[in-house]
Amino acid sequence: MEKIIIASLTENGIIGQGNSLPWELPDEMKHFKDTTLNSAVLMGRRTFDSLKRPLHNRLNIVLTSYLEQESKDVKFAASIKEGFEIAENFNFERLFIIGGESVYKQTIPIIDKMILSFVHGSFVGDKFFPIEMINNFMLEKSQDKESFTIKYYRKK
Repeated sequence: MEKIIIASLTENGIIGQGNSLPWELPDEMKHFKDTTLNSAVLMGRRTFDSLKRPLHNRLNIVLTSYLEQESKDVKFAASIKEGFEIAENFNFERLFIIGGESVYKQTIPIIDKMILSFVHGSFVGDKFFPIEMINNFMLEKSQDKESFTIKYYRKK
């Protein structure tokens, strides 16, 4: 199973402000949806809470120490390893790690690829992506959009 980080961030690594995105970019959200559709997504508890509801047509795997009532679309895991195992048990070819800050920091050393949307502009934030770790990856391709640039990376 391929493990892929997908994130939207600024050039200096901001990914969030007060448990939400500091920008609203419908094209970037469409890219995220189209990329992750029919896959498993792994996220921290605060990221899950910020969504308001599970992402449709995806297996939502939530990292939390408080295991709750699961459903068809939402599974809870006490560790990243357990989250990976859940996705493998459902035979997903790809697992997308979708945040937040702590989950990115823990998984970036063990993932295969990254798909990063670099948002153009200056924003204030209190959550950051570990951009210093990008040096461990090779840029495969880049796509310029009006308000952001998508960069695809593979582990060196």
